[in-house]
Amino acid sequence: MANMGVHFVYIKLDQLEASPAEFAGPAVLQHLQQLTGQRTVPFVYINGTLIGGCNDTKQLIESGDFDMLVGDDSGAKISLANLAGVDLSAPSVTGALFEFPQTVDGRVIRWTGVQVFVVTVVIAAMSYLEYASVKWLSVGLLTDFCLRLYGGAGISPLGSLSMMIAALWDLVGGRWLKRDTGPVWGAGPPKQFAVSVGVMFSTIIVVLQLTKQWQAATAFAATLAFFAGLEGFLNFCAGCWFFGHAIRFGIIPDTVYMQHINLLSETKYTWDEFTKVVGPPPPERVSHEFAGHGGPTKVDLHYKTGKTDDWEREDFALVRHSKIAFQSSVIGVAAIAALFKLMALSPRFATPNLIWEILTLLSLVHTVVMTAPYLAKMIVHPKKVRSEWMHPAMNNAFSVPSMTLAVYAFLSWGTYSTALARVLFWAGSSTGTLLAVITVGNWLSTMRHDGHMNGSWMMAPVGLYIYAVVGPIIDRGYTQVCFLFFGFATIMWLVLFAALFPRFALGHNADPRMRMFAAIWFASPAVASIAWAVLNSPVLGVWFMDSTSQTLFYMAIGISMVIAWMVWRHFLYAEKFFMQMWAFGFPTAALAWAAVLYDATVQTALTKVLATCLVALASIVAFVLTVRTYTGILRLKVFIAEHKWGPMSQLPLAQESMRAMLRKIKVTSEHLADHPDNARLQATLRSQWKQFATVNEFYGGLKKNTCFPQINTYFPGHANMALRMNDELLAAQDKVTEMVQVTPNGHVLCEAMAAFVAQAGSTYDYVEDNIKPVVRRYIAGPVQKKIMVDCWDDAEPSGWWEVLPAVVQNLPMHGQRVTFVRAFIWAMPERCQQFGTIISLGVDPVVWERLTHSVPEIIPRGDDGWKRF
Repeated sequence: MANMGVHFVYIKLDQLEASPAEFAGPAVLQHLQQLTGQRTVPFVYINGTLIGGCNDTKQLIESGDFDMLVGDDSGAKISLANLAGVDLSAPSVTGALFEFPQTVDGRVIRWTGVQVFVVTVVIAAMSYLEYASVKWLSVGLLTDFCLRLYGGAGISPLGSLSMMIAALWDLVGGRWLKRDTGPVWGAGPPKQFAVSVGVMFSTIIVVLQLTKQWQAATAFAATLAFFAGLEGFLNFCAGCWFFGHAIRFGIIPDTVYMQHINLLSETKYTWDEFTKVVGPPPPERVSHEFAGHGGPTKVDLHYKTGKTDDWEREDFALVRHSKIAFQSSVIGVAAIAALFKLMALSPRFATPNLIWEILTLLSLVHTVVMTAPYLAKMIVHPKKVRSEWMHPAMNNAFSVPSMTLAVYAFLSWGTYSTALARVLFWAGSSTGTLLAVITVGNWLSTMRHDGHMNGSWMMAPVGLYIYAVVGPIIDRGYTQVCFLFFGFATIMWLVLFAALFPRFALGHNADPRMRMFAAIWFASPAVASIAWAVLNSPVLGVWFMDSTSQTLFYMAIGISMVIAWMVWRHFLYAEKFFMQMWAFGFPTAALAWAAVLYDATVQTALTKVLATCLVALASIVAFVLTVRTYTGILRLKVFIAEHKWGPMSQLPLAQESMRAMLRKIKVTSEHLADHPDNARLQATLRSQWKQFATVNEFYGGLKKNTCFPQINTYFPGHANMALRMNDELLAAQDKVTEMVQVTPNGHVLCEAMAAFVAQAGSTYDYVEDNIKPVVRRYIAGPVQKKIMVDCWDDAEPSGWWEVLPAVVQNLPMHGQRVTFVRAFIWAMPERCQQFGTIISLGVDPVVWERLTHSVPEIIPRGDDGWKRF
């Protein structure tokens, strides 16, 4: 309220002491609850009228109704700038710990509670009957609780299942039955506290079971089942109840809800944008000939208009948008089946054959689901397949189907058909080797820039190592040719690792989707250690690691620990699921393969614990990724057009921020039309318009002087229409500015503002329809970065200090803010902390806290978390 210039009075009921007792805080609270029906504080009154609590007040502010209700307050100082995130007087932003979401879906929480109830009832019953094997189920439950404590439902098996159930209900109930479905939003911190209690209980249960205290273990399991049942069936969270009392008695600060309260409306908006259905028209193909050439050519400008965010989100097409990269999920699932077959062959584990046989059948089903659409795509859309083959990152995934055939050859060997295993092996190995040769040749003979290099390039040597593993197992006569695979893979792996390591260490990997491929780093030494052991095994079917093989295994362990630390550092972690996360699938399974073989060689208790832990990790990763994949399919978010962005994406995102500013201005002008004498509305409108006009004029100058002329160097005259519309918009802005600066006629200004908003929308749409696709399709990454540098150098520095924080603060979704900032860092990584300094002085503490959590490299000197560039 202070930041908005509102005069207010507040009373803390928990500190209100009065005599007689009916005027003390508890009595007043009880009376207010009876009088209003509102159960929680605060009770916010505006001019004597109760408008609700904190969420209601924030909703009024964001809708623009707040200023109208406050009334004519000519003495108020209107300020759109909130307390900056780095101000010394800024409050400490607290909330849920680690990666746990600040706002959660109550439906997911309840379904998880139901699952925990079922599991703990089984644990209690088996503990009562003193079944020793129940400890593994308890360890699994403890692991699930720990995962949820760290990152919420999205990274745990039970939580992922709950998310899939919610997605299924939204599809069936919302889309098909037209029922009112959707998340039931709640605060994250109390739910994380409840999960921490679950961690404590499940830990006690495991300890009691290991010490064979069966009665005590039964009691604790029954207690945990009782509270999980309350959560799942009755929607009563005992942990949340204790959490609330801890806040009441000052044990936990009440600011723990700060992020949830401030982000609730944004979370709802993001969900609405994620799920809305508007039915946009299909994109239209546009072709422009070169001016003055006199006729069409093969290199004329071709692009599609209408590829809006709405179209990308709703264009679900099982065949057209199937991608070769999805095959990473196929080999990830098949590798788990192969892992359990290896464990069945190991005397140290001797797992039942039924486990890997069931997993093999499930993997075959998944293979059909993911492969059939792509085979259809090869027939129906061959040009799109060719585009993937020509893509410097996607084309590496073409080796994955060959790798998968080799894995299925191992699964077929010895149980189903040795002849089938041979066919699958040679089909996979010959195709994969040919692709490896072509791929390396293309790397060396094609002009590229360093931005093309990423961890997916390691797929080819991983495939060759797989062939070197499977060949001698199927037939010892294949050993010599498998040494060829091994040698070729080794030289590729060493060279690529040496090239990619400095790329990660010294370059900036702005796109988190490409970062995920770093997980493939430890797949190569893991599979190489197995291959060396198999190739040098003197006895058929008996494999042991020598010193070379063990050294390769240790290399894989070392690299995997680095990758795990990068996940902890948030570099390889993302709140939103995308299919590139399957880059973790096969490598973790391969590491578990090697650990099982290492345990068979060394045969110590420690090696068996290590192998068991890695097998559990690989299984959890594959299970969670599989469930999240089918959750995405149910939400129609997997087989859709991939969202592309680059250094120049800051321009359309700046326009999105200006659209958000204009929406607020339009609402304020409409209120002013109804209340023309309200001085507060007048002041608010002037403040809002000043901020918008500053940003729009600044970016209008960048478009006119730097961006659009660069486009015209590629395709002369193509940006002329955009230049003209940009000039017309700036001229219209000047006219509106004159109207806003004087005491406005409410209705006239409202009409003028509506016309300007429509004109601005048309101008921005034209840029995004006709300029953005040209940049994306025709202008290489290094040139885009050069244009960004030119924009930075050509504009006045003072302009950036005013514009950057305004754009970030007004972007409606966190993901957009992160992408906007990463676009600048992609082009100018050396200025990352300068960008952070500029932004930190103009955004509120919650926005700053979330932004630095996602993009920690922008933290400037002096703020918590700063590191020297």
